[in-house]
Amino acid sequence: MNNVERKSMGLPYCYDDPALLGDQHIYQNKMCEYNQTLPTEVEKRQQLLREVFAEIGEGCTVETPLNANWGCRHVHLGRGIYINPELFTAT
Repeated sequence: MNNVERKSMGLPYCYDDPALLGDQHIYQNKMCEYNQTLPTEVEKRQQLLREVFAEIGEGCTVETPLNANWGCRHVHLGRGIYINPELFTAT
């Protein structure tokens, strides 16, 4: 069983496997890009959130800094969600 399969099954895995790091770097770049947006760049922020989260409902607000080492492809946010970064960390 490879590390990608082990991670997806919730089993211990080697974090530095190149097959896993590629995705991690993609999400880290998206987090950096999101964290550098201005609060008034609403459309750009929404687009970046759609690329990182599995689902973003209408009227979602995610304050910066957003940090998610492996992205949030398993996180679904409904309508009108507000996330304060001091209360949310995805791993």
